[in-house]
Amino acid sequence: MQKIQIAKIIQSLKSSYGKDILDTITMQLHQAIGAQYTFIARLDNQRNVSKTLSLVADNEFADNIEYSLEFTPCADVSDNSTCIYPNKICSLYPKDQLLNDMAVEGYVGAPLHSSNGDVFGLVVALYCEEISYCDEVAALFELFAGRI
Repeated sequence: MQKIQIAKIIQSLKSSYGKDILDTITMQLHQAIGAQYTFIARLDNQRNVSKTLSLVADNEFADNIEYSLEFTPCADVSDNSTCIYPNKICSLYPKDQLLNDMAVEGYVGAPLHSSNGDVFGLVVALYCEEISYCDEVAALFELFAGRI
């Protein structure tokens, strides 16, 4: 994991607002943890889907996507628990076609809470290799999720 420069992260967040702040948070988190994919998504519980609001793939912003929560680790996160799977995520969620197609190995996700405590979204990172620094990644996720 790259050396985290907290001052740089704080400075970039101080000058961001609205959609820009989501993009800034997503990119800063992505660069700090070294994932292949990092995103912030909003849940639509009635349709059982999630739609990304900011998506970074290999250090570049990508077009947002919508995906079904059925059979995914994101469904577990949307139930209000932080999930971290350092490896073999595809064997744990074999029906998650997107993870399998992307050859994802490691997964971390944290719920996003509204001011009244309801889960309204997720922050997620996907790794194509095993996550070898789980404690640090989990700590950053909880920090960022609490600020979104």
